[in-house]
Amino acid sequence: MKKLLFGLALAAIAVGGSSFTNAKKTITENFLIQPLSGVFVRTITANGSCLNLNSGLYCKYVVTDLGRWNIPSKALYFTEDIEEYMNEGWLELSPTANRGLYLII
Repeated sequence: MKKLLFGLALAAIAVGGSSFTNAKKTITENFLIQPLSGVFVRTITANGSCLNLNSGLYCKYVVTDLGRWNIPSKALYFTEDIEEYMNEGWLELSPTANRGLYLII
């Protein structure tokens, strides 16, 4: 009986612990900006300027409240990611965004 209870306790700990390690990590930053054509990074502020290069996307996107809950935390984001997040309503164009390459200063 003790072995059964011990086994059940270990199983409960394993299931409970895995729910924390498998939790989805989302972003806390306010912006996704484009320092290189087609590559975006997370930033808290969006200081700097845009070059008028035709990269196809805008240089700076604001993360919505819904986006903070749904955009996964990654080192880099790509064109496909930005398009998906825009379609989901997780990003909005920044009022000061231009098409081009965003330079971090």
